[in-house]
Amino acid sequence: MESYEIRPMKPGDEKEIAKVHIDSWKTTYKGIIPASYLDALHLEERTDWWKRLIKEFPLAQNIGRVAVSMKDNRIIGFALGGPAPKEEETDGELFALYLYEECQKQGVGKRLVSSMSEAFLERNWKELIIRALVDNPNMPFYKKLEPKSIRRHTITIDGKDLGEWTMLFSTEDLYHSSRMKQRGNKWMITMEYFGKDDIEIVMKWACSPRFLMQWAGPTFSYPLTKEQLMEYISKANQTDSTRYVFKIIQNNTREVIGHLSIGAVNRYNRSARIGKVIIDEKYRGLGYGKQVIKEAIHFGFDRLGLHRISLGVWDFNEQALVCYKKIGFIEEGRKRDFRRFENEYWTLVEMSMLEDEWKEIKDKERQNTPSILHS
Repeated sequence: MESYEIRPMKPGDEKEIAKVHIDSWKTTYKGIIPASYLDALHLEERTDWWKRLIKEFPLAQNIGRVAVSMKDNRIIGFALGGPAPKEEETDGELFALYLYEECQKQGVGKRLVSSMSEAFLERNWKELIIRALVDNPNMPFYKKLEPKSIRRHTITIDGKDLGEWTMLFSTEDLYHSSRMKQRGNKWMITMEYFGKDDIEIVMKWACSPRFLMQWAGPTFSYPLTKEQLMEYISKANQTDSTRYVFKIIQNNTREVIGHLSIGAVNRYNRSARIGKVIIDEKYRGLGYGKQVIKEAIHFGFDRLGLHRISLGVWDFNEQALVCYKKIGFIEEGRKRDFRRFENEYWTLVEMSMLEDEWKEIKDKERQNTPSILHS
């Protein structure tokens, strides 16, 4: 599979999008949609259709993304979405997702879905639908994205009745599902909002006054209680929140293995602070911590549009210090003997990252990826 990048659709893309559109219909729907309909698809007409569509994007509130080969700058796939029809009583719809046949099952589709769902989240569209023919050979792809509900109905194309699924997705869940990776090509974790059903897990981790102070500073008092945690999440994870609280899920087992928060969100200064990071003891030293922090950084810079993200780490937590520095955080200074715990004084190391530094990190990662830049 050749290297590629994802970018927004733009005027000038119409003919190449039309080529993908026609080719993918003819390869995917052969024997499903009547041949008379597929044979009538012509490049010139489809190109003109796309010219009109892209021109009307601002008025129609549509969103388009293309996957572009880095080898020859040709478009190899695309996705199109926008507001859902009123009768669907939901926010958005992913109207189209098409790739050349040779580019399917290579991670390109997932990356297009991820980019589209992220754009939907930026518009605060909390749910979306995707429609697909019942006999579409790519239905397993959509089912792996875990729709909330699915219903069947019938459409007619060129005189033939065809079954079609309408799948409803949580936009947030779809975003995380499409970013699921394991070692090598895939992330090992997913970051989801922390809720009241997750409280017992954190209480189990907070096993001593020392641990609680090291993890959360003076935010909580020992012993940690449900009431403290309910207050902690009471105003979190809303559109205008100043705090976002997450649980970390191991993708293979779906076990909750960690927690973190992004707090002190200041939308005028475009700044926030990562804190309360914890990985379950049995998962430490396996690379999860680095992935968790990078997901948090992505959320802050790419979702919230921040300019600066900071964090603090106790100077005796050498493993965390090394991890943060490897990711790209810059040490700004040390608050000596900043916090007293029993008969000890703890020194706090202040670190931060700026949006331009995050962009450089992402650019380097793309340059160092040997085959698929986005998967």
